Amino acid sequence: MASPSLHSVGKRYEWELSSRPIENKIAEAPSWLMDMIRDPIHTMGDTRQPRPSSHWHDLMQGIREGNGRNPAAASIAGHLFRKYVDPILIYEIMVLWNERNSPPMDIKELNKIVDSIAKKEIGRRGG
Repeated sequence: MASPSLHSVGKRYEWELSSRPIENKIAEAPSWLMDMIRDPIHTMGDTRQPRPSSHWHDLMQGIREGNGRNPAAASIAGHLFRKYVDPILIYEIMVLWNERNSPPMDIKELNKIVDSIAKKEIGRRGG
């Protein structure tokens, strides 16, 4: 939040007199913050490399039976949960993705996968 951002009560944020950026030198960012910006995956303790957009695009085209639909469903759902997408939207995306599969997975099987990934995500978030 910074001036002139609008607060939820309708007032605008203002700079405190002692903190106006034109009148004061901006402090140097701490090294831990700069490290996190430069390499967010490794500084957060996650050794996985992000998948390229083409990976997700290919998965979203649908999967033929026997070609790893369950792992693909888990991967897509997990990716969306880690991005904090609303769970209702995740479920709708998964149903639409499933319709592209040849043939579609049984809805009970899809539900089981999404539920399993949701539970793992809740555990990961500490809740």
